Amino acid sequence: MPHAKPKQGSRSPGETVGAAPDVDFSAPAATEAGETGARGHPAAPERDLRRPVIRA
Repeated sequence: MPHAKPKQGSRSPGETVGAAPDVDFSAPAATEAGETGARGHPAAPERDLRRPVIRA
């Protein structure tokens, strides 16, 4: 497995970007979260894979 070493005096990606965000372990369970739904753009119609795609 190849190993990469930073240049002398440079910082690691973790030091550059920062630490991981705190995790909220007191969040409600999924069953208590309430109603969920999908939002956004509608999915594209299914494509018939038996027919080739012809683009102009």
